[in-house]
Amino acid sequence: MPFDPIKGKHGDWSFKHTPGNPDEITITFKPKHKAGGCKNIRLSQTATVVAYDKAGKVVTSKLDEMYADPDDNPFKHRKDDEITGKDGHQVAIDHLACEGDPYYNGDDKKHDTPSQGDASKKPTDPTTLTDGPGLSLANKKPNIKKIVATFETCAICVETGEILGCVSWQSVATSTDSGDINMKSDKEGKGSADFKKAFKKFIKNHSKVKLGEAKPRWHCPDTSATIRGPGGKFSDPWGQPISDGFRIKWMDERTLTPHKPEKSNMRFRFERDKVGGGQFIGMGEAIKRALESPGGSAVKFSWSGDQIKSVPSIIFTGKADITQDQLAPFVQNESRFTNDFTNVLVYPMSLGHAHVMAKVLTEFEHALANSGGLTTVTLVVGLMGDDPAGAIGQLDRNSIGNLATVMAGLDGTDDELLGAFHYLGINMGRVL
Repeated sequence: MPFDPIKGKHGDWSFKHTPGNPDEITITFKPKHKAGGCKNIRLSQTATVVAYDKAGKVVTSKLDEMYADPDDNPFKHRKDDEITGKDGHQVAIDHLACEGDPYYNGDDKKHDTPSQGDASKKPTDPTTLTDGPGLSLANKKPNIKKIVATFETCAICVETGEILGCVSWQSVATSTDSGDINMKSDKEGKGSADFKKAFKKFIKNHSKVKLGEAKPRWHCPDTSATIRGPGGKFSDPWGQPISDGFRIKWMDERTLTPHKPEKSNMRFRFERDKVGGGQFIGMGEAIKRALESPGGSAVKFSWSGDQIKSVPSIIFTGKADITQDQLAPFVQNESRFTNDFTNVLVYPMSLGHAHVMAKVLTEFEHALANSGGLTTVTLVVGLMGDDPAGAIGQLDRNSIGNLATVMAGLDGTDDELLGAFHYLGINMGRVL
């Protein structure tokens, strides 16, 4: 398959193939402007290595079983990071011994060649890796006549953990060539189940909280806390801190930390002649996107029932720098949004809180579409990218009260945010 450019949803891929023994490939992902709202994009890839006999039958996909002398296996360090893929073969994130982060071109000192993509600039900055996998058959078991290494290379938004797109390619080793590279597909993928499973296992094994700190960092698991390096010097096993967005998406430990946004308790007042025109999607799809990227979501609660005094609407958002203009397309000039045009309270919250709110909304997905309640709920997603969308539903007083109670009870909720959840429960729900 030729090394033609591949157009993707969030950016475009290009390839430079250098023939040799082994071949070499340079892969470049150039993000679209504002793709995923990412300022730091890196490449991560899985490797699946399968050995075949002369009849073309699989011998093994376990690297230890390929070498005539198992001590010759230079990939022992990845054994704990392997998962069994859907075809029964072993899959792992491609990394060197004592790498912390999962990126091929990340910030691991002495391991990576850093290459940071940036979608916030115009023109955007690409992210690039160069790989030349070579597997000689000379030290393999005699019944092994061919080895096929398959790679799935994905562009990852470091801030949110979102997979922006993936490409797949292969390197084939025979008795005459240690690595003949070819493309496996000419289309972009979204990240296979095998990639996601291996990525998550790597993260689990390569992250740790440093003594005296609250949040995890990337960490080398292959040695003790101090590593004797060249010349007897000691090197540091600790990598960069893991961002809240990435941690929420990929890590099982979803600890909420106390959070005080730089901007808090803002107020909006929408203008009737400057609203509408936004793209709307189903509530289920919107909730799914909010779970994937809580930092780009906002939930607005608008009282649509009887009132003597105006009941200010209230917005909770994981985007601390949200603006009125970003939300105006998802307000409609209808009576149920009357309070949006008088007074709207705005409360930025931690990514952990935003993620939990999206999870709570999943429990009310049916009610949002069918309850006919007196509170209009607007969920806006994609605010960090170039494809924002909204969904609108209704919730009754009991549902609003239950939602407010759950959110108010979360660890790490400061007094200001606690007061906001109480306001929601008292004025639009049944809390008291």
